[in-house]
Amino acid sequence: MAFSHVIAAPAPLSLPATPSNVTSITKDSGATVSWRHPGTGVTSYTITPYIGASPQSPTTIASGSTGSITGSNGNAYLQGTVTGLTNGTAYTFTVKANGSSGSSPESSQSGANTPLANLVFGDDFNGAANGDIDPEWWVYDNRCGYLAQSEVEAYLASQCVLDGSGNLKLTAQHTSTTVPRYPSDPLFPGNVTQPWRSGACQSNTRTYAPSTGNFLIVEARESVMADAGNGFWPGFLWLEGSAFLTAWKTDPNQTGWNSTTMAEIDIAEWPSGQSGTTQFVENSWNGSAGDPSSHAPAPGGGYDATAMHVYSVKWKPGVSCAFSLDGSVQFNSGHLAASGASFFLLIYLQMVAGGPTTTESCFVDYVHVFDSPT
Repeated sequence: MAFSHVIAAPAPLSLPATPSNVTSITKDSGATVSWRHPGTGVTSYTITPYIGASPQSPTTIASGSTGSITGSNGNAYLQGTVTGLTNGTAYTFTVKANGSSGSSPESSQSGANTPLANLVFGDDFNGAANGDIDPEWWVYDNRCGYLAQSEVEAYLASQCVLDGSGNLKLTAQHTSTTVPRYPSDPLFPGNVTQPWRSGACQSNTRTYAPSTGNFLIVEARESVMADAGNGFWPGFLWLEGSAFLTAWKTDPNQTGWNSTTMAEIDIAEWPSGQSGTTQFVENSWNGSAGDPSSHAPAPGGGYDATAMHVYSVKWKPGVSCAFSLDGSVQFNSGHLAASGASFFLLIYLQMVAGGPTTTESCFVDYVHVFDSPT
């Protein structure tokens, strides 16, 4: 009897899973790219920059050499650095995972960001509507507002999103929302029901200070709603000292200022009772306990804060602190120049009782941080 021998074909080797949630921030001639990839069997990751539809020279990073960051959603992200980019050119990025069996498909492309000279952090907020915000931002979720200022909003991640048109969109809705109390609340632990829900974020774990002899320049292009100051209180770009980096995530009951770890620079803020269509911005810096804030006057000429404008501060420790609107210096608080601070970024849309109850949004086109010699 004849016997036939059937040799089974080897099982195909499985490729690594495709990385997801790819985002980026840019810097001078480079970028930091973030992605999620909980898979195993990966030996390296390849990041490919794109200019439009054209791939550029890729960067491959050994899996044990990637950076990491935890997002506000609790997810762990891997990070890789890309260098050799052309300043002033917009790039998107893809990531693929490599293993012994081969490589995964390329991920979807990130939103576009543009490196610039002397830039240390840049986010142009490009990406699909409700798409991924880079994990360098910590988006507040399921938290009540700043108790010491009698705010009446609950912060939800749903209120701080990409709008799909190149902006970060913060929306306030007059919708009753129950969230956990902060530990400083006398009724903690427990919940509190707030009449508003809104959006807020801060730079995740990063703080910024200039190199010796340099200026730190922080700027944002943004617009507010017509009712800014009339119950709507956009703290639209603040710098807070490093002592509050963790406290503001857990319990923002701020208790004072100094010129180092508890310094503050408010680049764009519309306090309660001030109209967003007439008030330029409250530019303030609290140099020490008891040192009063300094405020810029409203510029003339029919200034409209509901339009997109560039708000910025140019700070040299111990020397000067100049605030600008659309590139024109409005106010120089030279005598209030913090000498030893390192700042993180805050973008909040707070609510106080009173005023309209309509749903309204603020928009941020970009945020840039420069470490500049001039």
